[in-house]
This record gives sequence, C-alpha cells and structure tokens, in this order.
Amino acid sequence: MAITSCIHAGVDIGSTTTKLIVFNEDGETIYSSYKRHNADQVQSVIDALTDLSSRTGNVELKIALTGSGAKRIAEYIGVPFIQEVVANSTALKENFDYVRTAIELGGQDAKMIFFSQKREDGTMNVADMRMSGSCTGGTGAFIDEVASLLKVPIEEFNDLASQGTWVYDITDHYAKAHPLYERACRLPELVKDSDPLIHHTFDAGEGVLIPGEIIHHAKKGCCNFVILQPFGCLPNHVVGRGVTKRLKEMYPDAQILPLDYDPDVSFANIENRLQMLIMNMKAQKEEDEKKGA
Repeated sequence: MAITSCIHAGVDIGSTTTKLIVFNEDGETIYSSYKRHNADQVQSVIDALTDLSSRTGNVELKIALTGSGAKRIAEYIGVPFIQEVVANSTALKENFDYVRTAIELGGQDAKMIFFSQKREDGTMNVADMRMSGSCTGGTGAFIDEVASLLKVPIEEFNDLASQGTWVYDITDHYAKAHPLYERACRLPELVKDSDPLIHHTFDAGEGVLIPGEIIHHAKKGCCNFVILQPFGCLPNHVVGRGVTKRLKEMYPDAQILPLDYDPDVSFANIENRLQMLIMNMKAQKEEDEKKGA
C-alpha cells in the first residue's frame, strides 16, 4: 500500500501520564490523547501509537519523544529525544513573540523557565531555569490522583472544590456547644476577601489561600504571620513573596515573614528570622501598651 501523506507526532511520557499530539504537514492538530500509564510507560506508548495507526492508515510518521520517562524508550526505538524543558522553551519561542517567565506544573515536579531578550534582534533566549523536586503536593500527580479517586474529570475538579460548604462535619457538630466556638471560614469566603489582591483564577502554589487566610485573620486583629513554605515549591515561593507588599499596605501593623524551609537551609537562619519576628512582636506590644497608658 502506498504512503499517502506525512504526519508529525510528539509523545510526552511523564511520571504519571502519556500525552500524544499529531500534526499534519500544514501544522494543524489532527489528533491528541492524554492517558494515565499506571507506571507502565512502555505499554502506554505502544497503545497510543497503535491507536494512532488505526486512525491514520498508511502514512509516513515522523516522531519525537520527551518527558521524564522518554529517554530510554527513544533510544530503544531509535527516534529523537528532546529534554522537556528544551521542548517547552522551543514551543514558547515558536508561538509567542515575547515571554518573560513560564511555569509548568508536572506530575512530580514544577519547572520555571526564565527568558531574556537579545538587544540586537529581540529574539528570546533561555536565561535560567529552576526545577522543584521536593514539593509535590501542588503538582499534577496529587491533583490527578485525587480526581481519579473521586471519579471526577480533571477539568471539573477545580469548580467542584470551590463549591465545598461543609468543613469538619463531626468536629463542628460537637464544637458548637463551646462558648468560644467560631464557625470555620469557607473557601468561597477566602476567595472573596482575596479577589481584590489576587484573582481567584490564579492558582499557582497556594494561590488565593495565602492572602485569603492572612486577610481573614487580620480582620480579626491578628498582626503576625509566618508563611512557611518549601523553597523547592517555586510557584508558592513567588506568590508568597509577591503578595506580602500589598498585604502590608492594607494592614500597616501586620508583620509577615515568608519563611523558606528546605533541607539546604540552615537551622540558624530559620531560628534567627523567627527570633527577629518575635522581637518585633514584643516591641509592638510594648508600644501599644504605652499608647494605651
């Protein structure tokens, strides 16, 4: 049977899923798939390509592989392998005239790519990149796994979570009898408080939770906050530091300490910064007492 046409395919074999996208000779997307491989990466590639073959017939296939699980497979079948950060940066430069920063939340890690622009011709180059392997709670694998357990399509997961209205059912039931009981704050309330500062659609790292929780407690008179975060969680690191300035403008008496906690950070550094916060708290308290007197 004669070859009728040529198609181009890219396969991303990640830590939890295998993605396939196919283009025709005009660069138009003609097919794509996204499936969990359940730790059987080789079989997932076989299944994806078998399915593709049944859909396209006798065509010439030009293919390249990327992703954390792709290198050995690419070497075995003799096709090009492209490191995933290189693939991401190449796609961004191809599709956008100007990019400063790109953040990708993968199955087991987060990646941040920084671009610079040449003065001579305005073209973009990758200036630096960071990769987090120590904080997986906010990355794709955790979110994907929870959605799978709940049998909820991943596209609907965020909307479903935002509709939650019941927190700690049993705890609330018994706690109401206590005179100091206070109803737990619900997520929609945090979103409403933080929306003027950071829009609720921005969900990198802790997203609206950092400013939302600080605003919630600051309204009740709390003045001292520690944002404890692993330095490896880059999206959370950027958000945590970025919102601090605006929060202090809203609450001038508030002391906010973004504290990076990572195995590489010395205990002395963490202890010194916490002691500084405590000293400032004591000084503020003494000043308030003098004003009250």
